[in-house]
Amino acid sequence: MNRLPLHAGMLLCLATAAAPTAFAQNPPTGVVYGCYNSSTSGPSFTLVDGSNYQSRQGGTGRYTYDAATGVLTMLTGPYEGIRYIKETSAFSFRELRDNTMTMTSTSCPVNVGKDPNKRPW
Repeated sequence: MNRLPLHAGMLLCLATAAAPTAFAQNPPTGVVYGCYNSSTSGPSFTLVDGSNYQSRQGGTGRYTYDAATGVLTMLTGPYEGIRYIKETSAFSFRELRDNTMTMTSTSCPVNVGKDPNKRPW
């Protein structure tokens, strides 16, 4: 009996389970958002649950997400005051400049290759 199709099917199921689904209402939690701009990496983070985040360095804070506007706001912790907006990509945010809705060059896509429990990312 050839077990290759069975193993390939199992791997496909595992890969599908590990990948986040599109967020219509809330962004995926338990994944790393790896931020970068054209020349450097930015303030990468993971959304631990519906209101808490963790920074790349391990600091923690609270956040809110407004599904109507797609704006993610870091309320406390090391990234306090930083705001992001959901990009057209289903799995990415773009940092917002100050108190405007102007996007910066910093993009924060989900990086499924990173384990949020194993830093540094």
